[in-house]
Amino acid sequence: DSDLHEEVQQHRVALDRRSAEGQYRIAPLVSDTQTWTNRIDELNANRDLLTSQERERLLGEFTNDIRALGFALMNANIRANLNEKTTLKKLAQIARRNRREQRQCDRVKDFLKATYHQGGGEG
Repeated sequence: DSDLHEEVQQHRVALDRRSAEGQYRIAPLVSDTQTWTNRIDELNANRDLLTSQERERLLGEFTNDIRALGFALMNANIRANLNEKTTLKKLAQIARRNRREQRQCDRVKDFLKATYHQGGGEG
């Protein structure tokens, strides 16, 4: 009986961990903008990642800014878990500051490796 109880508890922990991870996962080189958008929105359940105005623009430029910053980290050989809320929250803060200071991030379309992996070219 205690073995069954322990197995049920382990199963519950696994389910809780899976739901905390969410439905969407970012694979930086191959995930499209919609996947990045879905993951960011999923982690923004309590609205501490993006403001409501930013959320309205989520499908547009703001997601692309966050994504471009993620590519910049990879290009600089900086390892970061782009599925973690803390990482995406920091990238959102940087993107927000860049917009406020009118700095521009390089656009993903100029990142040939990403374009190639997403089927947009031969590289």
